Amino acid sequence: MTIILEKYRKPNHFEGFYVRLCDPGNAVNLALIWAATSHVDDPHAFIQVFDGVRKENTYHRFDADAFYEEGGTLHIGNNTLSDASIHIAVSNLTLEGTFKNLEPNRKSAMGFLRHFPLQCFQEVLHMNGSFEGSIALNNAPKKDFTASIYMEKTFGKRFPDRWFWLQANHFDDPSAMLSSAGGRVPLLFFRIFGFFALFRHKGKTYRFGSFKGSKIKISDVTDKKVVRFSSLRHTLIVEITINRPTVLKGPAEYGKMELDVHETIDSQVTLTLRKGSTTLFKGTSPLAGVEWMLNSNNQKE
Repeated sequence: MTIILEKYRKPNHFEGFYVRLCDPGNAVNLALIWAATSHVDDPHAFIQVFDGVRKENTYHRFDADAFYEEGGTLHIGNNTLSDASIHIAVSNLTLEGTFKNLEPNRKSAMGFLRHFPLQCFQEVLHMNGSFEGSIALNNAPKKDFTASIYMEKTFGKRFPDRWFWLQANHFDDPSAMLSSAGGRVPLLFFRIFGFFALFRHKGKTYRFGSFKGSKIKISDVTDKKVVRFSSLRHTLIVEITINRPTVLKGPAEYGKMELDVHETIDSQVTLTLRKGSTTLFKGTSPLAGVEWMLNSNNQKE
């Protein structure tokens, strides 16, 4: 089971799993965060339910010991999450179903940087897959639906001071999918802007990262944000049109859940992959996940 990823586990002030479920035809666009904080003043477990259709986020608290892993299944009280299935029953959401056709990421997204004493670690678990099950959200009648999925894990001491996060898998070409993140973090005696980008297309994964010697350039172009990744062979250009975000809660110092995180899961991403002067892929994904937490003086790295 890869949902826990024991090889990536370290002593953490926070540990969380992020699951996206998206079925536009049934007006389902959810981000679910299963997590726990060990902050000395307020240790607890929680599930955040971000409804991207209504642009509402709810925070459901549990006792700290309600968060545990057993036999490859993550528990928060009576709620469960594994590679095989999910079950949630909280005040505004009842959800249950199974995962199929998972697209696991078999290498660390962070490369060798995962061994360094960073503030925050992020691992992509499943780039894509499908879900079949039922949902009752915000007092609406229960209904069956089929959704695309995405899963990742984040853990450490706190979120970076400044960062971006991107996720998209609703291109016209269903084999195309993107996961990317970058942030300014302390590393030993330095502060670096660490980043990665994973783009999968027709079964091949193109990897960019600070640990691979890739370059990144971030800029504003009219009403868009543009992130340009470049390696010796390939260039990946991501143009982002950000829709109105919703405020979620994230970990500040030592895992204290007081950081406002502005996230949208209905933005638009246009992606171009080039090898030299040849365009290998170009496509647009609606319903993209975006967190753009970069200050105005940090638009170019």
